[in-house]
Amino acid sequence: NLMSLPTAITIPGWTTGIDGIIAGPLEYDANARRYINEDPPRIGFGFWLFALNSFTSDIAGIPLTNISIPVYRGWNLIGSVADTATYDTDPPGIAISSSLFKWDCDAQAFVPATEIAPGNGYWIFCTSSGVMHIHP
Repeated sequence: NLMSLPTAITIPGWTTGIDGIIAGPLEYDANARRYINEDPPRIGFGFWLFALNSFTSDIAGIPLTNISIPVYRGWNLIGSVADTATYDTDPPGIAISSSLFKWDCDAQAFVPATEIAPGNGYWIFCTSSGVMHIHP
């Protein structure tokens, strides 16, 4: 699953209710262009979590209303906030809007996305480095 945390975690053991985790959480470091195991995952960033079983999980924490994260030239794995969101960048226009993709577990494929939904992670291509602001 390609996920994100729409809350700032306030309790340890956020994965205890998820059965059968075999790998992750794995974030993508767009600056170094490699995956890293970051637990708990950083807020504002997407991550992969591989599990043997399907799951739904409630994550306790302080809901994020907006967040700003660094982005780099190339593909970036971004996260979400607590409400359906959009984004803008500084400098303006560095993220290619048609390059926002989410993972469809049923189809086992990436599909285009038009908005950022809570709890999901997304790939997006940026033409240069800057800051992405994710907000409702």
